[in-house]
Amino acid sequence: MHTHSRFAFTIVEALVALAVVGIASAALAVSLAASGSLRRRATARLATGQALGARLAMLAARPCTAADTNGVVTAGGITEWWTARRVGAGWAFTDSIGSSTAMETRTSGAVSCAP
Repeated sequence: MHTHSRFAFTIVEALVALAVVGIASAALAVSLAASGSLRRRATARLATGQALGARLAMLAARPCTAADTNGVVTAGGITEWWTARRVGAGWAFTDSIGSSTAMETRTSGAVSCAP
């Protein structure tokens, strides 16, 4: 009786293992790239929210007797442009914020002015 014991992989088994490892590596690379992109977009959205909050605080502190205002500010890769005009006891505003990694956000509304 002849017994045959096997101590090595066949070429086909080795190629299949390499293909599985290659596919898993490619999936991991795509996942890492996507997470980096999402992180950059989230950071940009946070920055645009902070810029809008600062603009609203500036308008709320602005006296009702002040002249209408508008402008453009670029800082940290974020560009913000706004207009504000007096309406009654407040400011009607339009604020647009954009960056290279986040789509433009446009907000309109009103905020009370300082007495």
